[in-house]
Amino acid sequence: FCTDRHAAQEKDEIILGKPWLNETDGMYYFRLSDLMGYLDRVKFKELKRNQITTIIRKMGGDHTFFNLRGKGTNVWAIPASAFSVQTERFDPPTVPASPI
Repeated sequence: FCTDRHAAQEKDEIILGKPWLNETDGMYYFRLSDLMGYLDRVKFKELKRNQITTIIRKMGGDHTFFNLRGKGTNVWAIPASAFSVQTERFDPPTVPASPI
């Protein structure tokens, strides 16, 4: 959810359902309802909401509160270091042509 989606450029975009990476503190911020919606769309139903929040906390995350566009918003934060992101280029393998 945090690394596969189009990330927010500004903190206020969290209310649009996008995770936001705060490069100052190295944390991803997102609304739990957006994460749950994403998990529902990809048909992941193995864990309940309270189990997911427990996992987030075990990964070093926590709940916090932002004022976004004049509205109080509950968000969750998780360290970006909890994810491994591929930064090097990936070239697909070449397949030799088969004689026909």
